[in-house]
Amino acid sequence: SFVDSTNCSIETSTLSNLGDGAIWVEGGVRTTLTLSGNKVKNNTISDIGLWRFTHSYGVYAKGVDNYIAHNEISTVPHQAIYVTGNNNIVEYNEISYVCLQTSDAGAIYLWFDWSERGNIIRYNYVHNVTRPTFIAAGIVPAVYLDAAKCGTLIYGNIFDIVDRGVYVNGGRDNIIANNIITN
Repeated sequence: SFVDSTNCSIETSTLSNLGDGAIWVEGGVRTTLTLSGNKVKNNTISDIGLWRFTHSYGVYAKGVDNYIAHNEISTVPHQAIYVTGNNNIVEYNEISYVCLQTSDAGAIYLWFDWSERGNIIRYNYVHNVTRPTFIAAGIVPAVYLDAAKCGTLIYGNIFDIVDRGVYVNGGRDNIIANNIITN
């Protein structure tokens, strides 16, 4: 966990069998768009949230300029990657079997705030992410832009065997292009 951090990296680690979430990174200054330079790369995250089923994320990234790439995230009861802030990049991750205990959640989830713009979700492979059968209602998309999330670019992803590819719950100026969504 890095809070108020600059130029920190969590790389090439294996995190598994955890009672709560795996990685929490927070940095940069939103009011000035000062960059954090934080990186979460090449990690394997699985079997987390064993004691706490919701809000136990594979990666929680908050702030400006957090880079989340080349991670494998699987077997998570809630969301794999949760992003809030500006100019964050989520790319080249493989995500599967997440949101196993919840709905109204997404494999990659961006929380609402119309001023949090410039986030990029690209070249991820999200597969086998569907609403649990014991939950009667709700959605579990590969990417979930919640309540007024604006200015997000989503392209070049592959979403296979998912409840929905991308779900936009309000917001504006979001660009969703050139993704492959199957099954």
